[in-house]
Amino acid sequence: MPSTKPTVALGERWYSATADMAYKPVEEIVRLLITTVTRGGNLLLGIGSNSRGELVPQVKKRLAGIGAWLRTNGEAIYRTRPASPSP
Repeated sequence: MPSTKPTVALGERWYSATADMAYKPVEEIVRLLITTVTRGGNLLLGIGSNSRGELVPQVKKRLAGIGAWLRTNGEAIYRTRPASPSP
């Protein structure tokens, strides 16, 4: 069973970000968020910044995508309770 308090990096590293780094798609992060919340957990998303302390465009785009999903579906995430285990 996956952890109820997973820590996942949006890119290849949680502590830094570059424009040429591979980043997880919004859909993957949203699926992990849903899975974690249904098990009563919290998701810690490591986003990292560039060498100037700024978010790179790829990170901003994904955060905006997660935010857009939450604006539409946030009621299913906030103030929810874990799902009952299957028999």
